[in-house]
Amino acid sequence: MSTEYAYANNLNATRKGHRLKTPVSMSKEAKQELSLFKYVRIEDFIFVGFAVTIALLKDILDFVGIGSLPAIGTVVTVVVSIFIAASMYIVGANKKMRKKARAQANSSKFVMKRLGTLFGGTIAEFIFGLDFLPIETLMTLFLYRLILLERKEESGAK
Repeated sequence: MSTEYAYANNLNATRKGHRLKTPVSMSKEAKQELSLFKYVRIEDFIFVGFAVTIALLKDILDFVGIGSLPAIGTVVTVVVSIFIAASMYIVGANKKMRKKARAQANSSKFVMKRLGTLFGGTIAEFIFGLDFLPIETLMTLFLYRLILLERKEESGAK
């Protein structure tokens, strides 16, 4: 009987900690995501226009089969990832961020998140079978979201 009682207590505690999302909380989360568009700058065209387009073309090559060839696919994936990293640096690196990166560990947290995401997406593209999925494009869009989140935090907004 004591194990059943302990199980019931654990179950109740877990249920209290994990509430279902209500429509109100979901709308607040959506509002927070949409508020990121305030931090879009004109130079983001470099990242969104070029990097996402190149990632999309690379994913199309993977789907067609050209990018899935062992040597060609590896070279294309590495070149596209380097291009995405360069455009991410151009868009995300400004003087304020570099000064803050030296002074705060928080900026380096964002840099490590971006580089980790880029590295993880590149490694996932090397796995046969997963390379047919649009991982590079989704990773690039997620990286842009991280850049916008960093700008939001730099401005001090919640």
